[in-house]
Amino acid sequence: MKNSDGEAKLPVRELLSAFDNLKDIIYQIDTEGNITYVNSAARKVLGYSRKESLETNLRDIIDPDYLEKTLENYKSRLRGEKIPTYETCVISKEGKKHLLEVNASPVYSDGKVVGEIGVAHDITERKISDAALEESKSTLSTILKAAPIGIGVIQNRTIKSVNTRVCEITGYSESELAGMEARRLYDSKEEYDRVARVKFPQIKRKGRGGIETRWKRKDGSLIDVYTSSSAFDIKDLSKGMVFTVMDITEGKEAERSLEESKERYRKMVENSPVAISVHSKGVVRYANKACMRLFGLRRREEFLGKSILDFVHPDYHRHVKDRIRKSQSEGFEMQKGIEERLLRADGSIIDVEVSLTPIKYDGEPAHQAVIRDITEQKRFEEALKESERRYRTTIDSIGDSIHVIDRDMNIVLLNHSFKEWNRRLGLKTDVIGKNVFDVFPFLPPKVEDEYRKVFRRKKPMITHERTKVRGTEFITETRKIPIFKGKDVKMVITIIRDITESMRMQEKLKESEEKFRSLAEQSPNMIFINSGGRIVYANMECQRTMGYTRKEFYSPGFDLMSIIAPESRRLISENLKKHHRGNDLDPYEYLLVTKKGRRIHALITTKLIDYGGRKAIMGIVTDITEWKRMEEVLRESEKRYRGLVESQKDLVVRVDAEGRFTFVNDAYCRKFGKRRNQLLGKTFMPLVHKDDLPATLEEMKKLEFPPHRVYIEQRAKTADGWRWIGWEDYAIKDERGDTVEIQAVGRDITDRKKAEEDILNIKTHLETVLDSISESLVVLDRRYNIVSYNRAFREWVGKPKTDLKGRKCYDIIHKFRRTCKKCVVREVLKSRRPAESVHYHQKKGKRVYHETKAYPIFSDGEIESVIYVFRDVTNRETMKEKLRENYERLLEANLELRQLDRMKTEFLSIASHELRTPLAIIKGYADILRSESLGGLNKNQKNRVYRINENVEHLDKLVNNILDLTKMEAGDVKLTRRKFLLNKLVKEVVEDMEKIASDKGVLLESNVKPGTWLTGDRSRIKQLLVNLMDNALKFTESGGHVKVSAKETQEQVMIAVSDSGIGIRKDEMDKIFKRFYQVDSSIQRRYKGAGLGLAICARIVEMHGGEIEVKSRYRSGTTIHVKLPKKARTKMTSL
Repeated sequence: MKNSDGEAKLPVRELLSAFDNLKDIIYQIDTEGNITYVNSAARKVLGYSRKESLETNLRDIIDPDYLEKTLENYKSRLRGEKIPTYETCVISKEGKKHLLEVNASPVYSDGKVVGEIGVAHDITERKISDAALEESKSTLSTILKAAPIGIGVIQNRTIKSVNTRVCEITGYSESELAGMEARRLYDSKEEYDRVARVKFPQIKRKGRGGIETRWKRKDGSLIDVYTSSSAFDIKDLSKGMVFTVMDITEGKEAERSLEESKERYRKMVENSPVAISVHSKGVVRYANKACMRLFGLRRREEFLGKSILDFVHPDYHRHVKDRIRKSQSEGFEMQKGIEERLLRADGSIIDVEVSLTPIKYDGEPAHQAVIRDITEQKRFEEALKESERRYRTTIDSIGDSIHVIDRDMNIVLLNHSFKEWNRRLGLKTDVIGKNVFDVFPFLPPKVEDEYRKVFRRKKPMITHERTKVRGTEFITETRKIPIFKGKDVKMVITIIRDITESMRMQEKLKESEEKFRSLAEQSPNMIFINSGGRIVYANMECQRTMGYTRKEFYSPGFDLMSIIAPESRRLISENLKKHHRGNDLDPYEYLLVTKKGRRIHALITTKLIDYGGRKAIMGIVTDITEWKRMEEVLRESEKRYRGLVESQKDLVVRVDAEGRFTFVNDAYCRKFGKRRNQLLGKTFMPLVHKDDLPATLEEMKKLEFPPHRVYIEQRAKTADGWRWIGWEDYAIKDERGDTVEIQAVGRDITDRKKAEEDILNIKTHLETVLDSISESLVVLDRRYNIVSYNRAFREWVGKPKTDLKGRKCYDIIHKFRRTCKKCVVREVLKSRRPAESVHYHQKKGKRVYHETKAYPIFSDGEIESVIYVFRDVTNRETMKEKLRENYERLLEANLELRQLDRMKTEFLSIASHELRTPLAIIKGYADILRSESLGGLNKNQKNRVYRINENVEHLDKLVNNILDLTKMEAGDVKLTRRKFLLNKLVKEVVEDMEKIASDKGVLLESNVKPGTWLTGDRSRIKQLLVNLMDNALKFTESGGHVKVSAKETQEQVMIAVSDSGIGIRKDEMDKIFKRFYQVDSSIQRRYKGAGLGLAICARIVEMHGGEIEVKSRYRSGTTIHVKLPKKARTKMTSL
């Protein structure tokens, strides 16, 4: 109330009595700060009685930290200044602190300020909740952003939100994925349905489920993924699920490649034309098909498990027994060229050349024998090792193990995978609040140092560890990422990934591929792979024999039939067709034509294999031209000579101790163009090149010492001129151990020597190619010494006068005395994998960037050397820096926009709160006047008081609408969901609105079937119906009608509110749900309202996961349709 001077009078007793029952704190103090009135809500907070409260001064109850600011505001109000709502803190009688939000006004008496009256709200719990919520949001946001796996939210199989990793995996942006149906990530509907059939039963049973499948990226490519989903509510999957996804494409491809390589390796051995067997302790353990054919056996049972002596000629039993006994007692080394006689199944005798290699077979020492039938010259020497594939049980948990520690190294947060990790290791799972080193007692001291560095340096850290727990060793990748509060690191997120299997898989794949390539490249036979009618692999022997380069073989235009002799093409075509039908073929002979037109007799063994996911034919081709020629020679020789020696292709001679010939075979005579009588009794020395004679005599002296066998290469003057001959010499001893004769078997190796010369030329050519590369390339040994380098490196160094070989790389490249911390070469030597890095240095005042890469070169499983390549990438790195700067400017602009939006929301909230206090006081005065406790009122005064009360209620409704809308937009409104009958609620609202409709002359109807139910917040649905009906009645003239109806289906309820009012223009229909919007100014003058009702309706429908739409014709009425799910379904917002 005001006096005649317009000043506020002191509140009367009746007004204070009305305030006493309000929930908000009402207080009054005088100019000295003494409390003159507090209501019951204030006494409850302070813990004082009414008498104690009135004996208390403001300074006695205000927290010292807030006292100065509170007194300053208080004095400003006493001076008549307007002070906005502010926060302070009071201390109760028990010492408990309460945070208050205060809005106060000065109290006048006779034109002077005599005190202050205020309204305060206890905001203690809200402040605590806000702080906890903000901290929780910050922690969760940091975890989600840092997670190396894809994480997202899906509802009704529609993607709602994702993290950055999901975008990287799929190739879509975050905005493209939001709202996308999950079906679009699958290549087919069948696969989409299969995933659902597997995962949803798992989720319903355990709350979570996972499966391996294939996703289709935005660019159309397919990737292998492992996806896992966890339900928000296992009883109601429509509420949504959190899903995680990992890209496992590389592991799948490695697994498929390993299996293909192993299969090729196995088939190559089994189908090799060379006889191969394995025996251990004198017993046969394995024999391939060629070995079975060699011995004339049909079933392996006739060979396996038998003593090898059963197949050795009696004359050689003693030698074989000695060899077995020696290998068991003294060990065994590889032996080549052992000549023996073996027995076939039919009793016939065959002469063979055997090469023995010690191996492990089923974990036991054994001998692998490569047997060549030197009677027909049909087999070659080959070494073979077995490889076996190991599997490791896939870990039960999906995703990476995550936990968060504070500065005291205590665990404050963990995920499900962390618990699964600990449970697997037999460790405790209830670890919240416990020290991380008590949970993981096996962690080394360096781990604590790493955590301290992250807290101190404020930067993430990635480490790799090998850990052994209870006899199990595993390899992990650990990421330690700081969580900031202000500028300080408050906590650290630790993300642990088990990379054991992928590391071992890479090593096995590499080992298997090395075995296959080494075997194929070193084979004396031609080996090729034909896929789709094209040669996709040809070994070195193919190039050497056929005269084509690999580039020519692999060319799309290369005609496979062009290297087949015309008379063999039909045979090849028929066999190719048989292979395509899936049939295996026995080895067969055919004719090849080389690039130079030379015809070659060949024996081919083929096998149908998988290569790169497609069927292909692997062929092993043996050049039997010489064998064919020897067959012809044998046929001619058998007519003229008898005896084994005359049939030999090799040069066979015997000489005495003085080097005089005692025997020469026909092949030797032909080779040297001499008759036997010209050679026997003569020394061999005149036939040897003078430069090779000293070395030959020196080597022959070694025949006196075990193993009494030497290999000698020399030039000899043959009928065709000087030719290189390779001799296998061994001493023939008598019973006393004296040398009786020396027997030698020789072969013309001129072609091989020429091939070695060609290899040297290829090496020179390779060096020329490397010199043409623009990048600097250096080959280093394990001690960082330079082994070789190309021209680009030499020019980069500055064309040194002396050779750089043998110098340390860091001395030449970086001018350091030791390797740098980020040295990629050191990383390669440590990890045994390729490594790369980008670094910079100052050159002439400018920053110059270099990209460096290093690759290991293995020999016998160990790193022999490292290839180090680097190039100038200054332009690229400069461009990346500019892009980074532009990105930071965009982030700053986005932050400013967010701040402006927050300021707008805060302004509406503050303005609404500012209105509530004076409205409460005005309403209090109006209620006192209407009660006539201060005196009677005439009719005119009563009418004016009624008008005051009506406008206060209208303004209070407007303030409440603004606050409701502000809270909804800020996400501060929580729904209380429960199942209720919609028909009863509609009936209740219609009855409430009936008087308004009746007063206006509008017919109000409802049509809702009894028993229609809905799950939602009943009070908010009621607010929705009231706003819609109020809006319809407002714009419907007398004589019109308003109707409320509802229909239900199995999934949803459809509510319609229709009227016969003025309608809405087409161009304004999409604006009516915006806040503060009304159709036009003329209507705004005619009809009351602030344009908030429909905006609130839209927010309520959205919060219930429903839809709202309007249909209207101008001047013909309007219908608003609302669709709500019968079961609760919350609209998810971005994480």
